[in-house]
Amino acid sequence: MGDWQRFEDYYAEGALIWLDADTLIRERSGGKRSLDDFARGFFGVEDGRWTPLTYSFEDVVTALNAVEPNDWGTFLRQRLERHGPEAPLDGLTRGGYRLVYSDTPSELGKASAASRKRDDFYYSLGFYVDKDGAISDERWDSPAFKAGLIAGTRIVAVNNMATKQEARRGNQGWADQQRAD
Repeated sequence: MGDWQRFEDYYAEGALIWLDADTLIRERSGGKRSLDDFARGFFGVEDGRWTPLTYSFEDVVTALNAVEPNDWGTFLRQRLERHGPEAPLDGLTRGGYRLVYSDTPSELGKASAASRKRDDFYYSLGFYVDKDGAISDERWDSPAFKAGLIAGTRIVAVNNMATKQEARRGNQGWADQQRAD
């Protein structure tokens, strides 16, 4: 189950961590400095070099402190070494945004589901359903996970009503695995 292992969350959550650092630098410096200053100082060394230039955690902390003094070691360790259900959203909040959930899919969500040819119940019930009505992935500790649903289970009915895939097949019954609700 990829989400328990936090499969590739380092891309999305890494961006959120750097957004958090950027907004904190901007806030603490009164808008005079930003993560751009860190990037110029950290990545702009030895311009033209083609061989790898290694660095340590302490090098990152030192470069951040050169831009805006702070306890960057603790800041980064709290965000990099913890395991929890929540994403690091402080940068969004500090930037003036808030993340909200709605009971109706966004246009982006609808387009994504259509292009992937699956229905997305990942953040509500905890699974995706492919075009044939089979669960393609389930989220760790979700209602689906707790109910024992696994990838490959084909949903044929919910509350004794055939799913749209089963209705298209003309099958109103309980063909495959008899799971409903």
